[in-house]
Formats: sequence, structure tokens, C-alpha cells
Amino acid sequence: MDIRTRLREQRRNLSDAQQTDHAQRIERHLFATRLWDSVSSVAVYLANDGEVNLDQIITRLQRMSKRVSVPVLDGSTMRFSEWDADSTVKINRVGIREPSSAVHVRREELEVVLTPLVAFTQDGARLGRGGGYYDRYFTEKGETLIIGIAHELQKRSSVKRHAGDRCLDAVVTENGWTLCNQLAKTRIEMETT
Repeated sequence: MDIRTRLREQRRNLSDAQQTDHAQRIERHLFATRLWDSVSSVAVYLANDGEVNLDQIITRLQRMSKRVSVPVLDGSTMRFSEWDADSTVKINRVGIREPSSAVHVRREELEVVLTPLVAFTQDGARLGRGGGYYDRYFTEKGETLIIGIAHELQKRSSVKRHAGDRCLDAVVTENGWTLCNQLAKTRIEMETT
């Protein structure tokens, strides 16, 4: 069994109580910083396959008047579209919910992206589901802060990297923050002091 299959199975096997506990603890860690004071546009994901559920985080961001967007697949590419509680949902070809009619958000408008993952390392290497959508979308480094959201069980000492893989700036699990580079340390640690 390869690492993707094994870790996806492990996160799916977490009980409902564990999933809820992890989501609540991650929400507390995310909002324990002042990062959100200066952010107006946040990309999130709609959880499936044992990923950390962001529903409460999305609601909280919207209450804070943040522009929230979610990924939408278009062939081999991904884009982000606005999301609100009234969005009509469809299931895409890989089984993920997405808005059926959407207002697209330009890449340069995204200030923070909360991204799902299968595995991550201390230095920000990210193993996704294998489609490369996030890597292709974020080929330009820019100032967008890419924050992985994961269960602690997904942390690894190393993952196989490929040319073009986009590293994470930070990761938040139920155990707290992992700041992976200087951009994250500047934007997150400074905000918490």
C-alpha cells in the first residue's frame, strides 16, 4: 500500500468525535493569530475523504466579512470561485463538492489559501492527492500565504518531491502551527506579538 492510500485510509478511519475535535482545535489555532486582521480574501476547500472539515472556519471567516472562495476543477486546471452559504453545489468528476455557478476570483486576489493535503513535512513539502492542481495553480510564488490543513497523523519526516511541487508556507494541525519558511514567520509570528 503506498503512502497516499495508507494516509487517506488513516484519516478516513478517524471517528466522528476525533474529526470534530481536530477541526475545533485547528480553528482555535488558526484564529489565535492576528493574521486575519489584514486579510480580506481567503481560499478554502470543501472537505471530503477524511480531510479536516472547514465548515465552522468558513462560517467564521464570512462573519468576519472575508471574501471566501473554493476550488473548481476545469479539465486539468483549477480556479477559485466565490463561496457562500447559498451556493448551489455539484459534485465534480473526482467526487469533490464545488459551486455549480460561480464568480471566479483571480489568483492575485488570494491572500491566504487553506489547502488540503495527504502528507506534509516540517519544511513544507506537501503531498496531495496526485492531480497536481495546487502545484500548477500556484507556480508563481507571489505573496499568497499557502497554509496546509491536516491531521497530525499526516506529518512525515520526508515525502517524495517532484519538479514544480509548491511547498507550503505553514501547516496547522490539531497540535498547532508549523511555520515552514520566512514568509510564514514574518506574517504569522509578527502578528501574534
